[in-house]
Amino acid sequence: MIGLEHGALVAPQERRGARHLRRRTWQKRQSWTRIITVQKILSHPTSHNIEWHDVVSLLQQVGSVTEEHDGAYKVTIGSETETFRAPRSDDIDDQQVVDLRRMLKGAGLTGEEG
Repeated sequence: MIGLEHGALVAPQERRGARHLRRRTWQKRQSWTRIITVQKILSHPTSHNIEWHDVVSLLQQVGSVTEEHDGAYKVTIGSETETFRAPRSDDIDDQQVVDLRRMLKGAGLTGEEG
């Protein structure tokens, strides 16, 4: 069956191909964001523009994240568990960077993963 997509007639296999391409593009963008976030956390001196939502996304990919009833986030990577509070601004603070750096290094992450 031929369908309509963005005003053009498209065969089903073409729609599936477009969905696959969008999914692969999204996956590559997520992988790139993850690598950049790890590199920012591991860089010296500490980067001051590491956004909380990028950190949470990274942590969900490499470990487990549970938002507690009090707004804290319980993070487990490997055998280590730490509790973080979402920062008041968009960016994490220096102590959070230090704690995340320790956890990520302990899990063997280098920022070069794909």
